[in-house]
Amino acid sequence: MTQLRAADDLRRHAQRAAAAWHHSVHVAAMSFVIAEKMTRQRPEEALFAGLIHDIGYFYLLSKSGNYPELETVPAALDDVLRDWHPPIGQAVLHAFNLSDATLMAVVEHENGHYNSPPRTISDVVTLANMVTARTNPIYLNTGAAIPDPPNEPELLEVLRGRDEQDLADSGHYQRRQRVVHHRLVVDRHAPFRDAPGDWVQ
Repeated sequence: MTQLRAADDLRRHAQRAAAAWHHSVHVAAMSFVIAEKMTRQRPEEALFAGLIHDIGYFYLLSKSGNYPELETVPAALDDVLRDWHPPIGQAVLHAFNLSDATLMAVVEHENGHYNSPPRTISDVVTLANMVTARTNPIYLNTGAAIPDPPNEPELLEVLRGRDEQDLADSGHYQRRQRVVHHRLVVDRHAPFRDAPGDWVQ
């Protein structure tokens, strides 16, 4: 992700790329909380899926320089980014042999469809994406109406509880994030793979 953001072709779209990264971090954090509090899914897998859910957006931005007609018509570029980033993201990530659950979350996160209560990683990331819609670059750059957050009482209760807990013990949250980082990086723990023990270097 860092390499994509640093690509020369993305420097012309620094504002879009920064907004997409900001949104991805928000979705990742929200996915972790929703998975932990509302499902039996692994929070780390949800966090990872949330972090990469817009990888197609970055990839398309990095290739936009090959199409001058998009470079000169920002609205056309925004249309392509909005409509194509989910399937392109799935196609890009398919080569990395990620779990089907993660790939489905990447391709389905913008469709607004989910089970209530959430049961799959796709449900989790879709909900997280909807909750954080105000940071989603497909709305920020186009002037399109930002959809209302999902009216799910259990989700709202979880979000209220998260806010209160963050205020009461921000240190606990930071320690938990360090544990996640340690498992993903230091221990090479890759919860997004299907086979136990598998990981991507």
